[in-house]
Amino acid sequence: MLKTLPLGWALAWVLVGLGACSRPERPNILLFVTDDQSWLHTSHAGDATIQTPAFDRVAREGVHFEHAFVASPLCTPSRSAILTGQEIWRLEEGGRFRETLPVKFEVFPLLLEEAGYRVGWTGKGWGPGDLKRGGWGDRTPTGAEYNQRKVTDPELEQHRIDYAANFESFLAEQTAGEPFFFWCGTVQPHRPYVEGSGVASGKRLEDVVLPEHLPDDERMRSDMLDFAVAVEYADLHLKRILEALEAKGQLENTLILATSDNGVAVPRGKRAHYDLGTRVPLAARWPGEIAPGREVSDFVSLTDLAPTLLEVAGVRVPAAMTGRSLLEVLRSSGSGRVDESRDFVVTATESEQGVRAIRTDDYLYIRNLSPGFQPPGDFLTSFEDHEDYWRCYSLVCRKPAEELYDVRTDFWQIHNVVEEAPYAGALADARLRLERYLAATAP
Repeated sequence: MLKTLPLGWALAWVLVGLGACSRPERPNILLFVTDDQSWLHTSHAGDATIQTPAFDRVAREGVHFEHAFVASPLCTPSRSAILTGQEIWRLEEGGRFRETLPVKFEVFPLLLEEAGYRVGWTGKGWGPGDLKRGGWGDRTPTGAEYNQRKVTDPELEQHRIDYAANFESFLAEQTAGEPFFFWCGTVQPHRPYVEGSGVASGKRLEDVVLPEHLPDDERMRSDMLDFAVAVEYADLHLKRILEALEAKGQLENTLILATSDNGVAVPRGKRAHYDLGTRVPLAARWPGEIAPGREVSDFVSLTDLAPTLLEVAGVRVPAAMTGRSLLEVLRSSGSGRVDESRDFVVTATESEQGVRAIRTDDYLYIRNLSPGFQPPGDFLTSFEDHEDYWRCYSLVCRKPAEELYDVRTDFWQIHNVVEEAPYAGALADARLRLERYLAATAP
């Protein structure tokens, strides 16, 4: 059920809704995508080391999705899936890291452009990879590039793009009655972080909540605080973007979605199929269409964004898209489980460590197509002197053919119960559900 809203909020929502008929039928759309941020890492989610007022505002004034997952825990395939609305095993080279995205696969920003939207992007769009090899020439899947404006902070040597300023340049070129789609892809909080920036900013080592598979060490805690600073830097640009829209009178007619392309870059995070690698923040704000203050537990794949945004704009959804539009969920007044059929997601990795996984309310099942594969353990080598090193290393580098985790009791997905008799029924069900989904979405 919908949370009880403060009277002022409730009246504001009603008034905005009544005025919606006078707004243009097709809203502006802004998709804000950070790089390497797990679902836990916002102040809305309760992280005491991070303050994300802009993301929190989008969530508070709209809907927050508690179970949002990427299609793949790596940036290239994840972004391919977002753009095409398809699972990565359907995308040929587009489903693999640092490859290309064949131009034959339709992408939603260019479909919006064909339908009259002005389309642009800043920061990191699709990638990393070689689009020209996929037949794109000088085009990009996210439209016109706006990366001219830079920051001058020497500590941001590798990340000099001023995302918000570039959005302001894009917004300044908008003509009356012309809807836009804009992709803002921050590089932050991708590594490298500014070493020592977390402690220097006043953040406290004791506030860090470390996953069970990471060594509890001052160096590790400090690293996570540096990560928190990078998250906050990205959120600052989202705040500036909201302010720019507000100044132009465009905020109320813009559907804003904020998310990330995969989880945090630590072992069993990015590149891995545990929640720390695949589960990401997702919030959406659209006054008059999305009731504020909602917490939705439906399972959402970021492949769902493409058909959603096309439907919002009144544009045909290609039959090849495997994602499912979220429009009815967005417009619902309910919290909790809105669509009972949204009770699982499937994630995948191609290349040498092929993986297929299914996540439900109760279980995470992972099928490693190359059992025995050793994922990179380089990150942990600096902790070889730590008393917990070998336990942590074994949790990172051991990849059996199958893994099953009871997420109701095992938050960090550490204890593989695939061979335990009480879980035989759950294992059989997970295998069957995964097989059915893979068959239904085969290319």
